[in-house]
Amino acid sequence: MIKDLIVNDGTLVIPPDLGSIPDSSCAGREDIRRIVFPPTVYSIAPEAFAECTALEEVVFPESFLHVSAAAFLNCAALSRVVLSGNLVSIEEGAFLGCTALRQLELPETLEHIGEMAFWGSGLEEIVIPQRTERIAENAFWDCASLRRADVLGAGTVIEKNAFGNCPSLTEGYIAPGFPQDDSAPAQLLYTLLWCTCPERHTPQTAERASVFVRAKEDLIMEKIMKTNNTAALAGLVSRSLLDPTHIDEYIRICAQEGSTELTALLLQARGSAVRAEEEFVL
Repeated sequence: MIKDLIVNDGTLVIPPDLGSIPDSSCAGREDIRRIVFPPTVYSIAPEAFAECTALEEVVFPESFLHVSAAAFLNCAALSRVVLSGNLVSIEEGAFLGCTALRQLELPETLEHIGEMAFWGSGLEEIVIPQRTERIAENAFWDCASLRRADVLGAGTVIEKNAFGNCPSLTEGYIAPGFPQDDSAPAQLLYTLLWCTCPERHTPQTAERASVFVRAKEDLIMEKIMKTNNTAALAGLVSRSLLDPTHIDEYIRICAQEGSTELTALLLQARGSAVRAEEEFVL
């Protein structure tokens, strides 16, 4: 029986002739701290190691193509995961609730990230490879520590709230440009990320971001000032997207809050607006 697998000094001992973990009988075990799958293992069952609260490290062999649904659900101590270089998919809820998981390198072969795959995880940065076709709904929902996300594939489909409720997410690059559903929170997030690196986007996405900024400037600036997002503001200033009549009020608010970097950028924007007006008068 799989449940009879031996744990030696915290490491789960998996027989070298075992091709798969066919059930969830290891789920909830509190004696497993480390799993290094032998090269013969190519799959694990859904919820195979769910609720293994002491599990800290998992190393997959190159034979692994899929991380099954809820495989490591609520493994709160899991801090190190080495994925297969041939991995194709991370299924629904695979690492949901893995709050200690701060870093993860996704392989170039990854095609699919399932719903809620990293919901509530501790990830701080993530790079989604060019080959990834789909990031499903709520895939990174409620990742409170996630501050940077780079989606490199221009054709990657990013479903609703894939990066929803990530309050620290203020940096990154989303190659597709904007969400398909045009929801305001998603549009705001995409626009802020576009502002941090406008030079990497197409004229079409640049125009769309500019239109959204002009229509929702108060919302954009509220978010920027709340998160002290200097990168996004620098993008706005470089493109002269702020209404010149609003800049003094933004300066006043930032000065009151002691946001010196934002204040300096806004002073730069005000200076540019004054020069432009003088040139126009001349």
